[in-house]
Amino acid sequence: MRWIQSHIALILIYGTCFATGMYWVSQRVKFHDVRNWPSVEARVINSWSIDTPYHYQYRDGPRNGSVKASHVSFDYSVDGRDYRGDLATPDGGELPPNWTDRSWRAYHKPGAPHIAVLHPAPYQGTEWLLAALMSGILIAIHVCVRFPDWMRRCRRDR
Repeated sequence: MRWIQSHIALILIYGTCFATGMYWVSQRVKFHDVRNWPSVEARVINSWSIDTPYHYQYRDGPRNGSVKASHVSFDYSVDGRDYRGDLATPDGGELPPNWTDRSWRAYHKPGAPHIAVLHPAPYQGTEWLLAALMSGILIAIHVCVRFPDWMRRCRRDR
């Protein structure tokens, strides 16, 4: 227990790297080749998007901005079974504009029709990948700093 307490930061960094990296890979696999998925007509049930402004005062001045949040719900049918989806894009972005007022299409994964999106843009997952890479850099630094000490211990223990 004492070892865990003294190494909690390392455990969190290694865990973050593993968890975010695995999540990014799983989403990348899940939405692989999304542009070529079959599509069926979809009915958008509800869709909303809000911008929440924020204002923070720092020592060197104010910071202003906004955080965007969006949601979409849609129904679609594949082979006579009804499904409900909630992803506009694989990244979970907002519903793109429908300038032509055409009906929406639900692009569903072959063999797993419960997975569908309204806009088949390739999965990016930039935030997840960045978190995995940044924590991976910290792990690489840790290994490089500790490696000589580990080697000395291994030689001494022989």
